[in-house]
Amino acid sequence: MTYKDSSKLLPPPSANDMISVANALNTLKDVKTSWITGKISLIPGQQKFWFEACENCQKAINVDVGWVMRCSSCKEESKVVARTRIGITVDDGTGSINIVIFDLDAEKLIPFTALQFWEAHNEELNFLLNLHLQSESIRLCVSFATMR
Repeated sequence: MTYKDSSKLLPPPSANDMISVANALNTLKDVKTSWITGKISLIPGQQKFWFEACENCQKAINVDVGWVMRCSSCKEESKVVARTRIGITVDDGTGSINIVIFDLDAEKLIPFTALQFWEAHNEELNFLLNLHLQSESIRLCVSFATMR
């Protein structure tokens, strides 16, 4: 099963579907998607929790939010939007893994949208980001991709 669209709900995983972080890391070459559970925390040192992206293809672009431009990735004329991007660490006691979560998945854990992060950044506001979790641990479907 692959998980590419967070707007499509996946059925809750059964206990048999859950694997440890250590097992997920060990099977990374063969299995690209795994259900893990653990305590999450922010990865320290993140500069910002949003980035500029093409509204059409969602690729990162170095143009101010709100501008309309021709995207170099999808070749379409598109508005530049802010997208949420937050790095978290998931630790289950067997190991830990750094994960980047985007958009609605990230906004389920925090009380801010990408646009609010962008506005705060532009207004030079300093605010503390608190993760609002409903429990001490969270179940995540992790899809591994090789970064080049």
